[in-house]
Amino acid sequence: MPPYRSFSLTVAGLALAGALRAGEPVATDEINDLLQRYNTAPTATLQLPLPDDDQLTRLKDGEIISYRNRVATTPDAPLVYQVVALATVPEDRLRLWVATLGSVEQNASRLVEVKLRQEPAGAALWYQFVNLPWPVADRHWVIRSQARAEIAAATETWWEHGWALADGGQSMARKRLVAGDLADLSERQFDKAVYLPANTGGWLMARLSSGHTFVAVHATAELGGGLPKNWVARYVSKQLNRQVEKIRERSIRAESILATSAVIFTGRGEPVTRAMLERGASDCARLNQC
Repeated sequence: MPPYRSFSLTVAGLALAGALRAGEPVATDEINDLLQRYNTAPTATLQLPLPDDDQLTRLKDGEIISYRNRVATTPDAPLVYQVVALATVPEDRLRLWVATLGSVEQNASRLVEVKLRQEPAGAALWYQFVNLPWPVADRHWVIRSQARAEIAAATETWWEHGWALADGGQSMARKRLVAGDLADLSERQFDKAVYLPANTGGWLMARLSSGHTFVAVHATAELGGGLPKNWVARYVSKQLNRQVEKIRERSIRAESILATSAVIFTGRGEPVTRAMLERGASDCARLNQC
């Protein structure tokens, strides 16, 4: 696999930096150990990039480091960009997990997100529509998302929740549109939007001994419609960085998010409870269960 190219979007990391410096220091050898543990797992979905010494220092200081690499989504498919963002976040993993997977506030002017079907163990089909600035056409897609308990079992450290385009998703979404189930989205908006040719990715989280959480989030960068792939890679990278910031802000409200969401499953496949969110309430942290 060709090496990842790295580039930093420093503004996204500034909000994390002060909090990280104020807490217990993060060990660089621990970060490397976590990355190697994931990469050598037989069930790993990708190879996470290994930061150099300078990047490790910046990660410790709270900077979000982004990488990109060209990959094929299927054996015969053309190469597309895969973007990975790494961060050490000064927050409990379970709270971040709930913030990532819990219900989100809808903003009809920018995003429509509708659950099309709930499946066992927290897997679900989601329709998502994003309004992009003119002159770029809007994009939409249907993904199947699910926690990958096999990663937690293989690594004893990492939790992973991944997604991929769902087979027959576009026709499924159209049926729900006709039934009036896609919020205020019109048929004209649906028909003018570009359906993504590729959309895979995932959230990965591991506990650090400092009490922080090591986060990796990755996504393919193929938006279709003839957009320059290099521009798309940078756009996706910015979105990943913003998502890392957003989930940390949302994690403060983890209890209310849990209360208003459908059942959220941990990376081990267990339902999250309010008791799990209370730090020190059980041995779940010591046993890597929350």
